[in-house]
This record gives sequence, structure tokens and C-alpha cells, in this order.
Amino acid sequence: MIFALVSLLAMQPVGQKGHSDWIKPDDYPVSALNGRESGYVGFSVLVAPDGKAEKCDVTSPSAFSDLNDLSCSLVMRRARFTPAIGADGQPAYGLFRSWASWLVAEDRLTMDRFLKTHPRPSDIDLTLLVKAAQLPAPLDLVVAVDPSGHIGDCQARSATVAVQIAQAACGQLRSQWKTAPGVTAAGKAIATVQSARVDFQPDPAGADQARP
Repeated sequence: MIFALVSLLAMQPVGQKGHSDWIKPDDYPVSALNGRESGYVGFSVLVAPDGKAEKCDVTSPSAFSDLNDLSCSLVMRRARFTPAIGADGQPAYGLFRSWASWLVAEDRLTMDRFLKTHPRPSDIDLTLLVKAAQLPAPLDLVVAVDPSGHIGDCQARSATVAVQIAQAACGQLRSQWKTAPGVTAAGKAIATVQSARVDFQPDPAGADQARP
């Protein structure tokens, strides 16, 4: 008996709906199952202002080209989005980032062993080292990225986040995070709305700093 697991780790949602149905265990290619091909495929989807997926790019490939290609193919065919909203309050281009997990093993025990040695990719984009008695919870940010990849407006997704924490996270994000500018199917660089997740860890040196 072959045990197969296929799933998506949502990292940068742009109002996606039902993303767990985009890639299913039945989608596993027979040749990949027989070859025990397993791995994680990182991808990004450019979502147009009308909510349609315009293009999909593999940003972090697995060792298997068939799984890489199939991930984007299935997402483009099945994904549905609510478009991002720009600073002017109108629908805008957005970049959705996620991972597809393609895992196959002889049984659940073997699968568990694989997951221990090959953990799922983190959804953290930047780790901020801080000196604080109580660490803030991971923070989700919404950022405007211009065609050259520079971050403009940046704000916390939740209105309950302390202003000083959001400002500190945005400042570090601008200087440390390597953003991916939006590029249309025609090859034109465009402004996009993106998301980023910042984690906070204790700083042993005692000075605030960032760690990608």
C-alpha cells in the first residue's frame, strides 16, 4: 500500500477561497508515485484585479520537474481569488505565495519519519530579534510593492496590533526582506499588494535586529 499526502501551506493569502481543493492526493502522477517522488514546491500566483490567476511561477522547486510543473498547472486551473485592494480602495494586482507538499511513502510510519527529517517550509518571511519581557505574536503585514520591488505602504493586517510594533516590523521589512516584484504574463513589471509574516524572537545580544 502506498500512502500519499498532498497539501498546500498558505503563506501569503490574497483572499483565496477553498485552496485545499486546488491540489488533491488523486492528482499525484502515477510515475511520481511509483518513483516515490516527494518534495515541496514553492510557487507564486499573480492575481489580477478581477480576481483571475494571471500567471504562476515556481519560486522554490522540488527535485522533480513533473511535480513542479503540475503544481502551477493545477493552481492555474482551479484557483479562485478575491482580488487584493490597493491604497485607493480599488481592486489591485496581488501576489499570492504558497507551498505545495507532495509526499509519498509506504505507510504512515514512514511518512511521519520523512516529515521529521523534512519539515514543512516555514511561513515566516522575517524574524525580528527583540529585547522584551514578553514577545509579540507573529505579525501579518500588508505591503505595497512597486514595479522595481521596493516596499511602499506597510501596515498590520489586524487593527489591534500596537502601532510601535507594526512600525518596527515594517521598518525592518523594508531593509531586510527581498521582495518579488509583480510581472505580468507579457513580462511587464507592475505594482502589487503582497503580504509578509514577521516573527519575534528574544535577542541574546540585547539590541533589536532582523534575521531573514
